[in-house]
Amino acid sequence: EAESSRLIGRDATSFDLDGLRPGVSYTMRLAAIFRDRESQAVTITASTAPLQPVTGLRVAEVTQNSVLLGWVPLTGATGYILRWKEERDTGPGQSTTLPGSSSSYRVTGLRLGLRYRFTLQPNFQREVGPETSVDERTVCVGGRLDVVFLVPASRDRASLADSLLSLLTSAAGSLTTIGERDSQLGIVVYSARPKVWFLLNRHSNSETLLQEILSTPFEDGPGNAIGQAMTFTRQFLLSPTAGRRPRVPGAVVIIADEKSSDNITVPASVVKASGVTVLAVGIGRADSEELRQAVTDGSTQNLLYARDATQLGTLHADLADLLCGVARIPEGVVR
Repeated sequence: EAESSRLIGRDATSFDLDGLRPGVSYTMRLAAIFRDRESQAVTITASTAPLQPVTGLRVAEVTQNSVLLGWVPLTGATGYILRWKEERDTGPGQSTTLPGSSSSYRVTGLRLGLRYRFTLQPNFQREVGPETSVDERTVCVGGRLDVVFLVPASRDRASLADSLLSLLTSAAGSLTTIGERDSQLGIVVYSARPKVWFLLNRHSNSETLLQEILSTPFEDGPGNAIGQAMTFTRQFLLSPTAGRRPRVPGAVVIIADEKSSDNITVPASVVKASGVTVLAVGIGRADSEELRQAVTDGSTQNLLYARDATQLGTLHADLADLLCGVARIPEGVVR
């Protein structure tokens, strides 16, 4: 910055320097003037206090399409800039300006099951303070669910693993809470033969559930017997001993990346006849018509499709919406 000076009266013993920038070190020199001649200056160095960030930024409430934020008002702030965006969004996201007296704000218009970052930055008269951030995922409120995923997990599908497991963790995260009194999730891995990865009643909290989802193995030989996997799921996952609760809404989500090597229509019909909703996610070479016939009501609304693994990320919110719709079916009602 350019050097500036002030002429102070002869009787002054102190002086306030205003207009300085926060968090900056300044060198100040003081010299006396005698008959238009300047004495040798005394020099001191001091730093202005840095601007403070907002404290206590927290998530006070979460719904399927909104997040209520709260914070401690910052003394001296004339306003705040609140920004938010979905965690995979590389753009600037959205923002709003709030008055300095505000201490909370509800962000609306969010998509279910997605994780967002919320950043709050205080404004002062001529400066902008440091940012404070908090992350949160929107969740399904007002229902519970028993859901089983059928996951194609052979060695030749290893390239799908990261995208598939990201889809599953997003779906699991969209459920409000996990446990025998709330929502439950199980996984069957299949190729030529199906296997249980974990049962519905395996997990009582989200943390261990997400950890085990991420450790799902892609180790079996090639194969695509979806019909056999459906029958296996009905026999071994949709049973009271596996944690299936008869009055709680249930769903089976078929994930397929090619046409089934066996018939899936009949096994799916048996599952649907028991009152369980069948949904499907098709990827790449999956047979859309085969999956449409398998899903509940034969409706394309219960079928999602991604051109390839890279496009699966666009289905996170859509799958969360479908699962939340099932979770909100009144308990004891058979579809």
